[in-house]
Amino acid sequence: MQDNVFGQQMEAARKRWETLFEQVNALPTKAPLVAECLEELSISTQELEVAAEQLRQQNEELTFSRVEIEKERQRYLELFEFAPDGYLVTDGRGNIREANRAAADLLRLHQDLLAHKPLALFISKKERPAFYQRLNELELGVQEKVHDWEISFSPREGPPFYGALTVSTVRDAKGRLVGLRWLIQDITRRCRAEEALRGSEERFRVFMQNLPGIAFMKDVRGRYVFVNTVVAKMFGKSLDEWIGKTDQDLGLTVVPSHKKGHHLVVESREVLQTITTISEEDGLHSWLVNQFPVSDKTGTPMMVGVIAIDITAQKKTEEALRKSEKALQRSQEELRALAARLLSAHEEERRRVSRELHDDLNQQLALLTIKVESLEKELPSSPDLIRTELGDLRKVAEELSDAVHRLAYQLHPAILDDLGLTVALQSFIQDFALREKVEVKFTHQTLPDRLPPEIASCLYRVTQESLRNVARHARTSRASVTLKKTQQGIFVSILIPPEGKEDSASLAWRNECAS
Repeated sequence: MQDNVFGQQMEAARKRWETLFEQVNALPTKAPLVAECLEELSISTQELEVAAEQLRQQNEELTFSRVEIEKERQRYLELFEFAPDGYLVTDGRGNIREANRAAADLLRLHQDLLAHKPLALFISKKERPAFYQRLNELELGVQEKVHDWEISFSPREGPPFYGALTVSTVRDAKGRLVGLRWLIQDITRRCRAEEALRGSEERFRVFMQNLPGIAFMKDVRGRYVFVNTVVAKMFGKSLDEWIGKTDQDLGLTVVPSHKKGHHLVVESREVLQTITTISEEDGLHSWLVNQFPVSDKTGTPMMVGVIAIDITAQKKTEEALRKSEKALQRSQEELRALAARLLSAHEEERRRVSRELHDDLNQQLALLTIKVESLEKELPSSPDLIRTELGDLRKVAEELSDAVHRLAYQLHPAILDDLGLTVALQSFIQDFALREKVEVKFTHQTLPDRLPPEIASCLYRVTQESLRNVARHARTSRASVTLKKTQQGIFVSILIPPEGKEDSASLAWRNECAS
């Protein structure tokens, strides 16, 4: 509007100048001085028009700049208002002038209510003295900017939180503090994570320091990053002397297998377990060494951990145990051999007694029976009493002969030596079934043609004793006997219904009689 008025005024002045110039030219008498003045006036007018045009252009530029500045200011306000972190503007003493939404949310108070309130009201009481001290340092110029100032906030409404403050000063032309700009970031989660990490590191340290063995960690270049007290005491160095140094820096002699294992773990990214023998003052010691990689998120090894435990005592105990086991095995073998010899001697004695009963006493009883029978025939038919007595005596002699025969058979059946174990067991089972009224099913597989006598006798006696147990205690009318050959040897088992459990007597002898 002002530019238009100024233009109209300039146009009116130019027209008046043209009119005056025409009037001067129309005068009968020429006035050179007046003409020169008008000419100068014309030039001045033209210059004034040029200046006016320049002024108009400058006004247009200023108007454009003012619009752009307003746009930038609006963008700044929007960024300030909607920034994810809290922003505050305070005076030099920390009284709030402006606050964005994020700051209002953090401090649990509406933006309008935050204005003119001291920021110190939202700081926890125990940290307010430090807060005021820092404000004084900013005001005096000791510091112009503060980065990541961690402090705890206690809003009036809502839970406390940890915040990280970044503060910058605003000064006037004379250097006087006129305001402060604050950036507030909620770092509660980070602080809790760091606290949890410190707790985890402390538990790790306590565990490692109390481990009854060597524990240390190295980076991939072989520099120590952790050692426990056992390592420090063993080599007579404090814990701080190890950190950041290599074995060569510490003047330590490294076992070649350990150095090789370090590189192998880094390359393979796998756990390596070895047993290393080290010469110490009291002799050779065996150490169980576990080397394992400690990797980053990508799986790349960053460190190598080592845990080593002295297993010398365990090794000695194991060696003593192996020697004891060997001695026990020899004793068991000797005991088995002695038992076999005793069994053989017992069986041989049974065989001898059986032969004597069969060959001597049984024959004499048979002869006695024959003589009694002959005498009975030669007596006259009249003495009935004598004939009756002799008949009774003959029956007793026959029963005694049968009993001696059974006893001899039970002591050692000759059929076992003559026809083998299978036939002997089949004969015994048939006699047992008839005598005890128990149905016995006998199952057998193909056995070697000849078994050692002691093995055959053992299996026979097991079956004999087991069936006797069945007759005495089982209270059953059925049983089964199985004789079979396996990869471990020859076994005999006795089963009775309804449970189908093996008789204990056969189990007791199974391992001893296996061939």
